[in-house]
Amino acid sequence: MNTQFTHAHFFRLSGILRQSGNFSRQFLFSILLLLPVLTRVFAQTPVSGNQSGLWDLSGSPYLITGQVTVPAGDSLIIQPGVQILFQGNYRFRVNGYLRAVGSESDSIWFMPDSGVSAWGGLRFTDASPGSELAYCHFSHGHATGDWPDNSGGGVSLWSTDVTIRHSVFLHNSADHHGGGLFCWNANPLVEDCRFSDNSAVYDGGAIYLYFSGGTFNRCEISYNNTGYHGAALCCESAYTPRFFRCLMHHNQAGTQAGGVQANLSELILTNCTVASNGTAGWGGGIYLSYTNLYLTNSIVWGNTGYGNEIYLDIMGQASVYYSDVPGNFGGTGNLNSNPMFAQPAAGDFRLSAGSPCIDSGTAFLVNNGDTLVALDSTQYSGSAPDMGALEYEDPSELPHGNPLPAQFSLMANYPNPFNPGTTIPFTVPAGGEKQTQITLQIFDPLGRIVATLVNGPLPPGEYRIFWNAGEAPAGMYFYRLTAGKFHQTRHMLLLK
Repeated sequence: MNTQFTHAHFFRLSGILRQSGNFSRQFLFSILLLLPVLTRVFAQTPVSGNQSGLWDLSGSPYLITGQVTVPAGDSLIIQPGVQILFQGNYRFRVNGYLRAVGSESDSIWFMPDSGVSAWGGLRFTDASPGSELAYCHFSHGHATGDWPDNSGGGVSLWSTDVTIRHSVFLHNSADHHGGGLFCWNANPLVEDCRFSDNSAVYDGGAIYLYFSGGTFNRCEISYNNTGYHGAALCCESAYTPRFFRCLMHHNQAGTQAGGVQANLSELILTNCTVASNGTAGWGGGIYLSYTNLYLTNSIVWGNTGYGNEIYLDIMGQASVYYSDVPGNFGGTGNLNSNPMFAQPAAGDFRLSAGSPCIDSGTAFLVNNGDTLVALDSTQYSGSAPDMGALEYEDPSELPHGNPLPAQFSLMANYPNPFNPGTTIPFTVPAGGEKQTQITLQIFDPLGRIVATLVNGPLPPGEYRIFWNAGEAPAGMYFYRLTAGKFHQTRHMLLLK
């Protein structure tokens, strides 16, 4: 798709408007004022093969027309706001050094171009140390083919330690293991990330760890699925990965563990919530075989499947402390009481007033010489930490995972310009109402309604609505979100 907006496009657009009777001097003047900006923002750079150096906004979007590799000994820097649009199921391989660090307002996007179903995933193999991904959005990656290319739909790490922060893994899939993230002999640092709607045919719908460790802080892992084991997380021969303040909910597995499955592993979960996950087999929340689990300050509740919330298979052991889990695990400070989540069906797992989990955790715990918990007073509110991933009274300095949105927001559509379809993201905040009446409509420059994409009640959450403009004429369009007294409008450009 050619997304370069040139003067030729402008004159073609103005001609279309004249012929349709929708042309006005004011609208033409507005486009003229925007032309230098549009020309700069909508530049494009086709790339394939070996890559190094700098990718910046002046060349964005980068159109991936073949396999891309950062060779060993080379480095590639990707700046905030850059879009990487794959023209087919091509892989992005890193054998050298990659730094893709966006910002809170300007993410870096790895995704298929309009009309392309998937790309091949970002793959680090024996790469240079120190690579970093931050404020990146990985969507619709698909790991397919023969082993090992069929594992790690979004990102895969092979004997490479990478830092991943403030990033989103959405709608990625794998024909084998690890729909969102796959690790082989790797120890990643993953913080403030969200894994949602990822899938794997076999194990690890969101995350798969094999002979790997790593640290996962303040991550939300939700609505992922797998055909077999561990829809949120699958650990195979994993050496003590640590999860702190991670929220795992509404994940679904075919045969074992809607939440966490671990075999031949050791695993530490601290201040985590594993809730509302399910499986058709054993262990709705957690399934353990030949594995030691250390669970502290956590909640495992409301998961569905055969056996208990934590199912212990052969040589599976769970050391549970200061946690709310149905059943009797014999540890110190444990509860077996309804945690009183705010709105679990809508994905809101904050604690309600009066929850028995408030101030019921511990700030310090050592087990067999291993420090499982060491929190200072700035990391929790009240007299003691709460159980679960989210503090009831959340001090401003406390990172707290990814709760439901706090306000309505209508984000920029992508891609833009587009042909023939584009995705419109928006958020519906958590509030007193379980459902909010939402209207999302498309308008032409004269204010006439072209399409109504949403018109009805929606629960709190994040939404991504696709508009197929295949029959609409080229030109500028406006999209408007209305919810009660809230309304916001943005514009987008259809090129043909």
